[in-house]
Amino acid sequence: MTTKIPVELSSTPGIVDSSNATAITIDSSENSTFAGNIVKGNLTISGTEIDLSSGDLTLDVAGDIILDADGGDINLKDGGTVFGNFSSANNDLNISTTAQDEDIVFQGNDGGSTITALTLDMSDAGAAIFNEKVGIGTAAPTAPLHIKTSTDDAYSLRIEGATNNSANYHGIGLAGESSNTKAAILFKDIAVSYARGDMLFCLNSAADQTSATDADAVMTLKNNGDVRIGTSTSAYTFAEKLIVGDANDNDGITIQSGTTHQGNIAFNDGGTTAKGRISYQQSTNFFEFLVNNVVRLKIDANGRQAYNGSGSINAHATFVGEVGSSYKALAFERTVGGGEVGTIVANASSTTYNTSSDYRLKENIDYSWDATTRLKQLKPARFNWIADDTNTLLEGFLAHEVSSIVPEAVSGEKDAMGEALLYEHGDEIPEGKSVGDVKKAAAPEYQGIDHSKLVPLMVKTIQELEARIATLEG
Repeated sequence: MTTKIPVELSSTPGIVDSSNATAITIDSSENSTFAGNIVKGNLTISGTEIDLSSGDLTLDVAGDIILDADGGDINLKDGGTVFGNFSSANNDLNISTTAQDEDIVFQGNDGGSTITALTLDMSDAGAAIFNEKVGIGTAAPTAPLHIKTSTDDAYSLRIEGATNNSANYHGIGLAGESSNTKAAILFKDIAVSYARGDMLFCLNSAADQTSATDADAVMTLKNNGDVRIGTSTSAYTFAEKLIVGDANDNDGITIQSGTTHQGNIAFNDGGTTAKGRISYQQSTNFFEFLVNNVVRLKIDANGRQAYNGSGSINAHATFVGEVGSSYKALAFERTVGGGEVGTIVANASSTTYNTSSDYRLKENIDYSWDATTRLKQLKPARFNWIADDTNTLLEGFLAHEVSSIVPEAVSGEKDAMGEALLYEHGDEIPEGKSVGDVKKAAAPEYQGIDHSKLVPLMVKTIQELEARIATLEG
């Protein structure tokens, strides 16, 4: 059905109103020009404005909605007052608010609930406040800030200060609550090129301070690689790589290792094998001191000491350190059975070597035994030591020739050899060696002799000879 609108034609084609004024003009290209506003209910369209006095306005198009502002600004108003603006400047799209301290808020729907994803706080210089996680270089952040780089060997996060000055520091603050920064990782500049400075790890223990500063440093990593824990001052010149403690409290270092393993302090010259080492063996409760990777001193849980790798310790020496008339400088104790068995005494101008001889330690005492027969079996000899290049002749005995006559005077066995020392798990093993290989070859265990043990035999022999002489003279 076609509805026709009756019009009155004038000399100019168009639609005129009752006062014979032209209301709508239609030109030859079928373009329509309205002399006044277009009004439909509460919708008014003027030459520069679409005005809706109440309700909502819907723009529903089959294609796109394009806003083309040649002036470069699109303003958002409320009651005639601009509250937001989209503009173009220097080929950039600017989104701004015009009201003082008015924030820009980005919201969305998460599972049916409205959430604020991002707030730009204009009262705080545009500080960005994210609701939950931020992913940089990743679409699936797993932490409040997740940074993933597309290349290796590059910074993932850079923190830069405003000036290059030794009085300045900058870094990362860690807060236990909103008002207090209780910890910080700081870089403290030393005012030279290439941003040289120290790394400070700080803890603020005071409840009324709002931030941890360089004065709160509990560990400092110096720009030359030195580490200082609990102090910021220097120490002994040749031992500054690690300084622990502030010289005011009880301080120390704890090395923890498994019950079947060892804890070590190693001294090295850059190779893979320790030149010197202090080692605690958890399984045997031994302290070992190694020189050139060989055990030279071993101390067990009872304080007994072994030197040069000896495996068994049945006695030990106590270094008393007393000096003066009748003072013990060194005391020896027999661990099996207990008690002191000998001392070295430092006198005013001499040294006395003592061994236990108290009658209360002895039993089965016998004064009638044949000393002369045994003494005659001894074979005193003259000899020189193989290691003595001068071949100086000495008098003495061969230990194994004495062992059957005065066995208590001789230690060790004739032609004895020690066991080879093998590499074990936990050792510093040189390249080409493995566990079970020989670490130190078997070496002779030489016999020794205590000449003082021959004195009673000689005294008794002299007494027997004296008795015979007296008989002959009588």
